[in-house]
Amino acid sequence: MQEIIDELVALAEEERKCYAESKNFVVNVDYLGEKIHRLAQRITGRETLPEKNELSVFFDERAIKMLKRVSVNYYWFWRVILHAARQAEQLPIKEDQLALAISDLRANVGEHVDLSTPFAEQDPVTLALSVAYGVAVLKPESGHRYLLERNPLFQTGERSTFELGLASMYE
Repeated sequence: MQEIIDELVALAEEERKCYAESKNFVVNVDYLGEKIHRLAQRITGRETLPEKNELSVFFDERAIKMLKRVSVNYYWFWRVILHAARQAEQLPIKEDQLALAISDLRANVGEHVDLSTPFAEQDPVTLALSVAYGVAVLKPESGHRYLLERNPLFQTGERSTFELGLASMYE
């Protein structure tokens, strides 16, 4: 079992690094790639495994729903998996185990960034740190504009979103 968890950790670490440059942008997480699919096939011993079932090899259904709810993009999806897998002792990872990993991740980021003050009330340096750490993410809108949203992973009750008119560097 530990060998499988170690493989999941290695995969999550690799994928997290691949998506690091996009950690500040909202991107739908829909296709997880061949690597996790092949790992899930190998673990289950099945040559065919529907993509929709590959996460259930590693997480229970409630944990999968939670993971999807807090994953604003591929970077954060893999970072949460990495954090949960590092703490895992068995598979599938259950919802309470995933919640603990998310809580730890929030606490780690919260040591560096104010997670409770609404963005509109933050000074420019604090807001910049929120973006740098991925607490604030940019959601593309039409007309080369972006909405600054709180990463659902760091949601604290208020849903702070406001529009930034960022001109495209390609205009």
